[in-house]
Amino acid sequence: MFVGFDAFIDLLQVLVKRPRRGETPSRERGVEPRWGLPMLGLVRDAGAQPLLLAVREYLVHARPTRIPHAWHEYEPDEDAESAAAPETPDEQVGYTDLDQVAAVLFELSKQLASGGHKKYGRIAFRRFELARWLMKLRLVADHVDNEAELKDHIRSFERARRKRKPPEDGFGQVLTGSVPPWARIVLWLIAPFWLGWRFRLGPKYRWFLRQSYLAPHDPGTFLGFAQRLTGRLGAEPGRRTTDEDPGQLLDLLVNAFLEDVRRAYRRGWWRPRAARRTTYTVILLDRITRRNGGYRLLETVNRIRNETGLFDPLLFISGSRKVPPDALPLRATHRNIRDMSQAVRAYEEWKDRFADASRTRQPAAWYLPIQSSLSAEAEAEIQPPAGKLKVPAPPMWSRATVLTTAFVVLALAAGGVVISLLRADSRAEKQWSQAHCDLGSENAGAKYLVTIGNECIGSSDEPLPSFNQPPDLLGVQQVIAKQNDEAEKLRQENPGRQFVTVAYISEMSAAGDILSSEVERLQGIAARQRRQLDGNVADPLVRILFVNAGHEMRQGQVAANMLGRRMADDESIIGAVGLAVSSKQTVDTIKALGSAGIPMIAAPLTADNLQNESPLYYQVSPQNRREAQVAARYTRNQLGVTGKVVVVSADNPEDFYGTSLTTDALEEFGREGFAVEPRVYTPSPKPAVPDKPSPRDVGQRLCGTDGLVFYTGRPADFAQLLDGINGTCSSAPPAILAGDDLSRYVADSKSRERFPQIPFDYVALALGGQNCYSGGDLNNALKELFPERCASLRESYLTDDAPTAYDALTGIVAAVNMLRGTKVTPGAVWHMITRITGSSRIDGASGIIDFGREGSQIPLDKFLAVMRVQGAVTPQVRATCGEYRDRIAAVWCP
Repeated sequence: MFVGFDAFIDLLQVLVKRPRRGETPSRERGVEPRWGLPMLGLVRDAGAQPLLLAVREYLVHARPTRIPHAWHEYEPDEDAESAAAPETPDEQVGYTDLDQVAAVLFELSKQLASGGHKKYGRIAFRRFELARWLMKLRLVADHVDNEAELKDHIRSFERARRKRKPPEDGFGQVLTGSVPPWARIVLWLIAPFWLGWRFRLGPKYRWFLRQSYLAPHDPGTFLGFAQRLTGRLGAEPGRRTTDEDPGQLLDLLVNAFLEDVRRAYRRGWWRPRAARRTTYTVILLDRITRRNGGYRLLETVNRIRNETGLFDPLLFISGSRKVPPDALPLRATHRNIRDMSQAVRAYEEWKDRFADASRTRQPAAWYLPIQSSLSAEAEAEIQPPAGKLKVPAPPMWSRATVLTTAFVVLALAAGGVVISLLRADSRAEKQWSQAHCDLGSENAGAKYLVTIGNECIGSSDEPLPSFNQPPDLLGVQQVIAKQNDEAEKLRQENPGRQFVTVAYISEMSAAGDILSSEVERLQGIAARQRRQLDGNVADPLVRILFVNAGHEMRQGQVAANMLGRRMADDESIIGAVGLAVSSKQTVDTIKALGSAGIPMIAAPLTADNLQNESPLYYQVSPQNRREAQVAARYTRNQLGVTGKVVVVSADNPEDFYGTSLTTDALEEFGREGFAVEPRVYTPSPKPAVPDKPSPRDVGQRLCGTDGLVFYTGRPADFAQLLDGINGTCSSAPPAILAGDDLSRYVADSKSRERFPQIPFDYVALALGGQNCYSGGDLNNALKELFPERCASLRESYLTDDAPTAYDALTGIVAAVNMLRGTKVTPGAVWHMITRITGSSRIDGASGIIDFGREGSQIPLDKFLAVMRVQGAVTPQVRATCGEYRDRIAAVWCP
């Protein structure tokens, strides 16, 4: 009757048969599996209308039992089917599309849930049925937000559903997925106690809160989510067409339909019914056009399959006069369409390109169009099947009697052994999970993470699964993780483009005033990564690894050692950036990274002599020695101070930043001729002692100082110091100058507002007073990536952390760029970092980075600024040293 129809039936035999293990296409050796059934688009002649009816006859007469299927024929519409009909798709999904698709899916669901199939061939559309019912429900206009009314409606709906068919999603299914019949009686005895928890724990209700096409809003309850769905289907009046995107509603409805089919086919030893499903379900859609919603339905299925990557055990077969998905006539399409006689070959070709097309989310990834035509000597009429489709018989073990008998025997013979083994496996898995940041052993990245105390230490290219992670820190990690995915995608699209992985190692368990610095350093990293992604094919793609060294870098050695292990498995890892807190723990981390052969560029570190800890260590910030020189000369030449200088420092020998800056300050201020007096305080939260008072006590005693107070401590103690001055001599405070770490205090406008009558200066590693709206590559990228945070911190985005982190990653990228034509390895990157000088120096966001021809590990003549802070207004630049764009260094600079 139809040319090549027998070959098409051969393909149908292949596609409807479900493998005993896995799904289709069958897995090929050495290829990552990606299961999927194509959507067959039969493009027919005008006279070949009965084609899908002929296919249906084969499904009905399959042996030993019919193949589960559903049929829908759209109303004839010659205008829409003709070659002259508009071929440009309507990209915007409207409520008309939602109505059309909902009506067709409802008809299909009724057929698949009916008694036309054997018991194990039926499908219960619990999620789709509930979603469609909610969209048709009209609540009383004056009680839209009344949850009690909606709850009553849903309970009535559930009671009506139970009367139509036996309840199968009760209390037991919530706990185990399904329950055997003997347990159902027990479960229903306790049903009254369960009803109050159903909306919270029921599997289909939880699915609505977890699906990704219409994200639940706060407070995240099912009833709150259900209210948003009501009134979306049907005619006016009373239909709601505002506040929700019809495209998202359509995706939710179609995904609910697909999810119900997936659940029916889900394999598991506790679900023998799924094993009895030896064929896939077939859906036949005839006369599809753009006007009747047929193309929209297939387009939505294609998109959902691409985005979820889930297997749908549905074989869609459509009939049309045009080629899906473009709706172009045969003569106008650019697609390679084979006729039915070559159907099996067309399927093999589809399989070859399917995995890549699906992963890259191509709009035609799941379509397999096939041309059909009527035989010259035949008439367009339905003929009895010439052969039979053979359906595999369900396995013997899936029969209820066999399963019951086997279960009883095995339970009596080996129940105790099985229970003990399960308990042992469960304990081992639990112990593994507890030791690896609550990640299961199946997680490939879990071996690079370890739980120490309440911290997750190690490396990950996804947001770290740390405990109680602050939202700001998690948010910026999610942005970088998304860019990591984008880098991987671009790498696949351009295999010749250089791809490297850089580890960002820092104290990512940060809290308190450290948190904002950590967030801004990561934002600087994200901004630089964005610039690489937006570059051309000559620019290397950069993936970022998050490496947590723990609070105050206390687990830095562990993190560095685990990063070294990861390098052995991943050759793309070529360096590290970041590091935080100039402390003994950071020094230990530097040594461990050097021992692992990882070149590193630190962002905010300034303590002296860190370069002595490893030849692979570099930094983009100047040392405390230069900072002290600038501070002393600024005090002498610009402040005009002639009295003594009181150097206020914390009693914390493990804080290398404070100790080295204090030592340098005492020497440099003395070299400038000042009388220098050291004063030491006990840092919070330690109790103060007489010779080492609290920061507040020191502040009170500084009143009346004739000269300058130079502060070398941390921001948390500085607030207490100002509190002491404010309570004693706020009308005549001493002149104050502080080190660069005070930028974290200055960044918070609320902190600056506390003591507006006490002005002070501080040394900055980058040009202060900037925010996302100040212009330049860094700030423009921050404004693009973090618009909400930039808007909320418009007057507070002032720290040095984002610019220095941005420049640290720039240094790694510059080294990779100099290796063009040479294999990129950690050793080669280290060698090229030493050549960042002369014409290869970096004009960075924090100033010029030039390591000099002698191979210095510290940038030469690095930029520093002295900023004046007075109240909540933006700090003002008082002086600068070193090169920075159009800034002119002061004549007194070292």
